Amino acid sequence: MLLRSLGGIGLGFVWGWLLGLVGRGTRRPIFTRSFLMAAVLLQAIVVIAVAGWAVTAPFALSCGFAYVMHMLWRRQLAVRHQARRTSKEDL
Repeated sequence: MLLRSLGGIGLGFVWGWLLGLVGRGTRRPIFTRSFLMAAVLLQAIVVIAVAGWAVTAPFALSCGFAYVMHMLWRRQLAVRHQARRTSKEDL
């Protein structure tokens, strides 16, 4: 059971990071994100089929956690980049 849960958590981290990665810079970000969300839902169905319902909660939680962490990381990079740009303009 522990190995299944760890596998679900790892898979959730990968798919959550992908959710945060895809969608920016595309012409149709809503379509891209909804397509990727459908892929995550399909992946959750596969997790349920292979490992059972007990692994679905760790998968979903780690997927959401990785998505939020990716968004926060990108926001921090944007702020850092903006601060660097304004300091170069002051010179």
